[in-house]
Amino acid sequence: MASKQEEASLEPEKVRHARESGAALRRSAKITKAKVLELLADVFDVHAHSGPDTSIGRFFDDWDNARQFMEWGMAGFASKAHAGDTARSATLIQRLADEYAEAGNVKKIRIAGGVCLNYSVGGWNPEAVRASAALGGRFVWTPTLDAWHDRRVEGKEGGLKVMDDSGRVLPEVHEVLRTIAEHDLVLSISHQSTEERFALVEAAKSAGIKRILIDHPQQANTRMTIDQMEEIARAGAMLGIYYSSAIEQRSVDPKEVLTIFERVPHERIVCGSDKGSIWGTHPAEGMRIFIVRLLVMGISEETIRRLFVDNPHRLVFGEMT
Repeated sequence: MASKQEEASLEPEKVRHARESGAALRRSAKITKAKVLELLADVFDVHAHSGPDTSIGRFFDDWDNARQFMEWGMAGFASKAHAGDTARSATLIQRLADEYAEAGNVKKIRIAGGVCLNYSVGGWNPEAVRASAALGGRFVWTPTLDAWHDRRVEGKEGGLKVMDDSGRVLPEVHEVLRTIAEHDLVLSISHQSTEERFALVEAAKSAGIKRILIDHPQQANTRMTIDQMEEIARAGAMLGIYYSSAIEQRSVDPKEVLTIFERVPHERIVCGSDKGSIWGTHPAEGMRIFIVRLLVMGISEETIRRLFVDNPHRLVFGEMT
């Protein structure tokens, strides 16, 4: 029979969580809706998912995403799918969004598409990259669910590797990197191991790629140490710190972003949502909550604008050196 005198809420860990939550709620009382909307203006999400997709359930399609981004005055998003190429659909949704904005007197957005180099497009396939660029694509995502490392984490065999058994980057990978450089696309390094990520950054710099992004280094299956994050940023990559893995993921303390922001130069960080799954929030909502959580943790408005507005625009559309 349960003891009525036992008080689980007074256990030290529960007390600590309760006090931290209470303090955060009190700090959030100073944040207004108007301030959040002001900070959302011109935000570009570098990592938004939408449906239909072949491997993960999606609740929102690109048009759903576009309308919400326009409603909140945001700048736009990069549409990522694990299968196929989103460049063609991004062009279509861009046209619809432009017409919608003109008819509804709301600000226009920009939608960026690209290709994810899983088996559905032939893996490390330079022709898939060329086709995506011809369709207006801006991103090339390295293999995700078909990556050798992703499969290794899942306890599966096979998958697309970056290097041979002696540690040399594969010829087909080099060819893809040269093609990305030729079209000045964003190389978004996705579900590779840490060793593969460093090898890709080095090879990408040698190939002349200027836009290099490390996706979700806090995510469980692509986890990097903060020392490694700092080093790969020094090597020339930008870190993609995303709401899904930085705030929502149970295995990560949300306050870890404070250490990352202290250790990694802010010009080397972009923030995104990595949202859009059938069980999660809308990408725009993910960005809204992310901004609020950072404000509550004491991150300045100036820093938020840099990580959510300035750096994403520079990475995707601006001048990169």
